[in-house]
Amino acid sequence: QTASAQIRVAMRPFILAATLFVLGAPTSRGLKMNTWQARLDRSLLEVDLGLGSRIRLLSKVLTDPALLEDVQSVVEVLRTEGIAKGHPKVIATLMPTGTTARADVE
Repeated sequence: QTASAQIRVAMRPFILAATLFVLGAPTSRGLKMNTWQARLDRSLLEVDLGLGSRIRLLSKVLTDPALLEDVQSVVEVLRTEGIAKGHPKVIATLMPTGTTARADVE
């Protein structure tokens, strides 16, 4: 592999995490601490967390089977219902009650 290909592969987790953050970074208020949403929130928003802890949490987020299931269900909802009818389900899946983004939307 070329150096640029290796960099692209190495950056994938960070790009996905940033995308999920833009879609609605959750906070752990009202969420179980072992959900991908709570881990993503903590890894991106916790002030006192060290770099190693952030990377471990992001790694857990990206390897959590629930993340893949949630993203696949959101894609299916958007495919079948469209954004106009499907957006409430998308918001509920990616930004459950207790997340910062959900609080901002409401």
